[in-house]
Parts: sequence; C-alpha cells; structure tokens
Amino acid sequence: MDDLPRSIILLNPEFYEIVLSLLDNEKLKIDAITLLKRLPASPVLVKEIINLKGIKKETNSEVEPLLHTKNSSKLLYILTIIEYLMENSSSHAETSDTST
Repeated sequence: MDDLPRSIILLNPEFYEIVLSLLDNEKLKIDAITLLKRLPASPVLVKEIINLKGIKKETNSEVEPLLHTKNSSKLLYILTIIEYLMENSSSHAETSDTST
C-alpha cells in the first residue's frame, strides 16, 4: 500500500513545499492548483492548522503566521483545508448528537 503514488507523496512533505512554491509562478500556478486539488491535504499544513501554528503565541519570532501569506493561492489552499476540517468536525458533532 505504501508503494502507491499517493502514499509516497503523503510521506514526503517536501513535495507539497515544491508544489506550493509553484503557486508563485504565473505559468505553473493553474497546474499546481489542479494537482493540489487532486491530492489529499498536506499533512504538515493540516497539523499546523490544528495546532494553530503562527496564530497562538509563539516563542519563535521567525515563525510565519499561517494566514499571513503573501501568496493568495496558498492562502486559499490553507482556507480550503480549514473549511474541510470545520465541516468534518461539524459532521462528527451531528453524528454524536443523533447517537445519544
């Protein structure tokens, strides 16, 4: 199962960094967005969002705030992940409400 391309990509956070950096290139931006839409969300970004990295008070002043990105496409990608997590959270809450 770990030999599937999707699994290999998920286990390689550098891949997501490369694709996210392509969002800065006007010629490759559309292809990068299409690719990101077809893949599972970046596990690193999901973890940072859940832990509120760059939003909570950080001791490291060099941490780039998660939502203060200069790249609007990356910001939209992050907001899409947040929306998914919120929808997933609310569907779990609804399921637990109906089961009690």
